[in-house]
Amino acid sequence: MWASPSLTDQVRPGSVSRVLVAVGASALLTACDARVELVQPKASAAPPAVLTLVPSDTTLAQRAGWLPGVPGTSVLLRRDQSPTIGAFTSDGHGVLSLPDLAAGDYWVWAEKRPAGAELDTPALAPPALGGGRRVSLGRGSMEMLPLRSQENGSLVISEFYYHSPPSSVFGEGVNYHFHWYIELYNNSDSTIYLDGKIVGAGFHYWLDAELWPCTETEPFRDDPRGVWSQMFQAFPGGGHDHPLAPGRTVVIAEQAIDHGTIYPGLPDLSHADFQFYWETRALNPAVPAMLPIQLRTAPPQTMFLGPAVPFVAEAVDLASLERMGGRYTEVDEALFPRAVILDLAVLYPDYRVNDSFCRTLVHPSLDALSAFVQPSGVYEGDSAHVLSAQRKLLPDGIHLQRTGTSAADWMIGPRSPGKVP
Repeated sequence: MWASPSLTDQVRPGSVSRVLVAVGASALLTACDARVELVQPKASAAPPAVLTLVPSDTTLAQRAGWLPGVPGTSVLLRRDQSPTIGAFTSDGHGVLSLPDLAAGDYWVWAEKRPAGAELDTPALAPPALGGGRRVSLGRGSMEMLPLRSQENGSLVISEFYYHSPPSSVFGEGVNYHFHWYIELYNNSDSTIYLDGKIVGAGFHYWLDAELWPCTETEPFRDDPRGVWSQMFQAFPGGGHDHPLAPGRTVVIAEQAIDHGTIYPGLPDLSHADFQFYWETRALNPAVPAMLPIQLRTAPPQTMFLGPAVPFVAEAVDLASLERMGGRYTEVDEALFPRAVILDLAVLYPDYRVNDSFCRTLVHPSLDALSAFVQPSGVYEGDSAHVLSAQRKLLPDGIHLQRTGTSAADWMIGPRSPGKVP
């Protein structure tokens, strides 16, 4: 047998070959003498995944003393294609360490709402911060998650209802959508006149599935200049016919009838404030109809279908809007510039999102991360139709949360047309 090299040989420069020989000798020793054992060196543990929550507003960070990050931030993680959501809280420096996180792609969003003493010192922080993104995380990864400050805005989307009764009610493969509605809220401190303002739908996942791969729809989904749309309608009125006082809501029904007569538990929208107009659908003469100014005249089934981007915009000259060749032969897209967008939301109807979904439905500067507003397990359940997506109410009980991150700003709850939670 070979003799092991001396300690001098192990450390002498240029003795790498002798060390390799030693390894071979150890292996032979094990084979020749059962009393000799090889002990594998312990691999050093990889560092944990680290998230740092930072405010987008550096002036705010300095004023509030948030260095390096925002302390006490609620952080939620959802692994791609998984219904499970993990909830965490950042430490006093705004840092979240995740030593046991399995490597993968994650939807990550965070929210900071002041509490206790912070509520008494509003000059130190806005009433809410929010941020989100989709990232790859694992041991040793380090990510910074910017948090946007609350912006009250004026006319905002406060509730979005699109949950349906079980498909078995109307037959397999048949879905009932006519009971859906959208609710708007005056989030400002002065009266707003609805006349001429526009409510529309941006990218529709279910309608656009035929155009995969996502590169084909990217020009419509990822434009920082605004929202591309084919379907939008305007409020009627000559300028001052439809005032909306601060803190009041307006409900626009897909169809303004009592849907409870069709299936028990569906909403009675016969007294909605407005109804969308479609040539092929009966209208309630007692409810004002929206003006059909959209480019696409035939409704697919509803104004909002599947993962969608509902938006509300100022009155604009439609002829002046930029157009692009549409997803549907003769129908173009119209670009609503971000300067006229009053509010938008990006909402997925269930947690079963996978790689077949395009990762963004609008540019991240317009909305940082989509909201998942369908509880797992009730997508086809008997109780799904009583739930809706609702924008969160701030601690002041008056204004709604609007940080430009739908994942942080929206929650799921019992539908409540005409009132906020």
